[in-house]
Amino acid sequence: MFKADYPTYEFSEAKCLVVCGDIHGDFNLLVNKICVQYQMTYTVVIVAGDCGFGFEREGYYDNIVKRNSKRMNKANNWIVFIRGNHDNPAYFDGKTFAHKRFMAVPDYSVIRACGHVVLCVGGAISVDRSYRTEACDHNQKMLRRFGHKDDGTDLLAPNYY
Repeated sequence: MFKADYPTYEFSEAKCLVVCGDIHGDFNLLVNKICVQYQMTYTVVIVAGDCGFGFEREGYYDNIVKRNSKRMNKANNWIVFIRGNHDNPAYFDGKTFAHKRFMAVPDYSVIRACGHVVLCVGGAISVDRSYRTEACDHNQKMLRRFGHKDDGTDLLAPNYY
C-alpha cells in the first residue's frame, strides 16, 4: 500500500472545528468575530482559500499576528490558512507564515482536530487570471519606467494574485 508523508497538524486541545473562506485580508475582523463577537474558545478555524496573502509587504502579516496573538492565546483558538487562487503560494510552505496560533499550511497538509481529518488542497485557476496578469505586467512596466529595479526574485513581494 502506498503511504504518502503529508505534513500533519494536530490540534488535540481543540473542541470545535470551523471552516470559512474568502476573508481577502480581513485578518483583524476574523479574529474579532472568533474571539469577541462569537466568543469561541478552543476552536480551529480553517480559512479555505483567498486568505489575502501576497497583496501587502511581508512584515504586514507578522504585525497582524503580533496585534492578535494575546486575544487568540487567551481564547485558545487557532487559524489555519489554506492557499486560494488569489493567494501568493510562497506563504504556504509551512515555514514562511508559521506561528503558534496562525499558520499557512502547504498543499496536501492534513489537519486533525475534534475527531476529524481534513486534507488541505489549495488553489485553483481563477476566472479573472487574464485581467490580473495584464494588470501585474502593466504595473511592473510602470515601476521599471520610473527606475524601480525588480528582478522577480522576491517571492513575497506584493502582487496581483
